[in-house]
Amino acid sequence: MKKTARTQAVIIFNEIEEKSLYANIAVPRFLRSLKMSDGDNSRVTDLVMGTYRWKLFLDAIIEIAAARSLEKIQADLIPILRMGAYELIFGKTTKEILVSEWVNEAFRLCGNQVKGFSNAILRRVSERDFVQWQEKISKDFEGQDDIFYSHPEWIIKKFEELISDRSELIELLKVNNTPPVNWRVTKNKVENQSALSPLAEVARASDLTKLASGVSNNLRIQDAASQAAAYLLANFDVKTNETNWLDVCAAPGGKAATMAQERLNAGIKISAFDVHPHKKELMDSNLKNFSNIEVQIADSRLKPWGDQKFDRILLDAPCTGLGAIRRRAESRWKKTPVQIKELTDTAKEIFDAASKLQAWRVYRYRRVHPFCEETDDFVVVWGGKTIIQTSPH
Repeated sequence: MKKTARTQAVIIFNEIEEKSLYANIAVPRFLRSLKMSDGDNSRVTDLVMGTYRWKLFLDAIIEIAAARSLEKIQADLIPILRMGAYELIFGKTTKEILVSEWVNEAFRLCGNQVKGFSNAILRRVSERDFVQWQEKISKDFEGQDDIFYSHPEWIIKKFEELISDRSELIELLKVNNTPPVNWRVTKNKVENQSALSPLAEVARASDLTKLASGVSNNLRIQDAASQAAAYLLANFDVKTNETNWLDVCAAPGGKAATMAQERLNAGIKISAFDVHPHKKELMDSNLKNFSNIEVQIADSRLKPWGDQKFDRILLDAPCTGLGAIRRRAESRWKKTPVQIKELTDTAKEIFDAASKLQAWRVYRYRRVHPFCEETDDFVVVWGGKTIIQTSPH
């Protein structure tokens, strides 16, 4: 069976679901192994990420088109119908061609028995464009923002607690359903510089699949907010006699790489800790160009560094992740309110452990905002006293 880009998108989507992977990390890794064209890579990325972002909206459309609930549709056909519906609504290819392509995908992946059924559903989906489907969803599911904007209801309620302005809340929900702005870190002069970091520029689509989260020739994909925290720490009040730095929650390694890159020949050793063993391989790959970074797997709440002293400490503690669901498209469907509480408690424990060390420290925390990737606050602390506190807005 010939595996088209659409076939690969369904396979990757199912793999992410079955193994509970991070889509923004898993998709580029799969694409590197498949060695497809840039056009096919872009199609797969858009299909997987777009389907995750619009999942609840798409499910409502499928149920309307099928005149039945998802529970009454063959389980392995549902991801195919979602992606087919997504491309019919948001894609640029002629709708007749798309219906035919996705019916063929259903036949190849699920068998001949679904061919007529999938054809009927996808043809009904193709009868309306995005605006028309919005009007239909708004009428059939009046007042249900979770379906209209494709966000779990509990997440919308969390946002409402923080954002009193209804128009700003709606803008946030809309932005979360668009592809994120990605940044490329480089030592060269940048043409489209971020307000947060002098090293960041907007990445081309081809960079996303070529580099993913890895490092190549001093280039890597990294959002500007993460980069700015590391850049601040590496360049503020530079001392020539420093030897040891600490990155407390280092995975996937981008911030440690930025620090090492900024002080490449300064004789500084960076200890990069993270609690998750399965992330070590990713960190080793991302930091392979830097011999002065030591990756260690340990729980930072237990102060695994012992009596070791550090001149500078970067702590990007685990957060709720609700400010990053634009980039981590699948996370909105996998997080729970209980997990949010656990993450908050964990962050406090890590802060308590790191605060006992006397050193320069940069703390980063993400605020909920329609353009969350550019609204992080940064606090630089020395000996318990705040030295710098910056906010782009």
